[in-house]
Amino acid sequence: MASLVIETTYSDLLNTFTISILPAKDFPWSPDMNPPPKILAVNKIIEQYAKVNNMIYLDYYSSMVDKNFALIENYGSDGVHPNRKGYQVMSSLADKAINEIISKPIVRKFTHSLIKKHTNSDVKTG
Repeated sequence: MASLVIETTYSDLLNTFTISILPAKDFPWSPDMNPPPKILAVNKIIEQYAKVNNMIYLDYYSSMVDKNFALIENYGSDGVHPNRKGYQVMSSLADKAINEIISKPIVRKFTHSLIKKHTNSDVKTG
């Protein structure tokens, strides 16, 4: 019974992220692969897996795709890999997901108790 309580508590505290694959209209180094339908299919699998396993699905794809299923031009220089602006978008989305986790009451309570424990402990130096 005690292990069930511990596992439940840890599962509430330890959240796992799964992230989408970024959009790509084509891979310059491997033409004719037609990645958009493959990326969409894999992203659906990842999203469903996250849902079934109570994970957070971090959907970078939707915020970074253009009408042609490509990476938005301002977010990457080669159509595949993000640049500084692309990473800023990703960072903002990650921050929102992290804030979602740390705003959970059980996480706040656990974090508060850890901080209190460490600030009230007698630390001997010498």
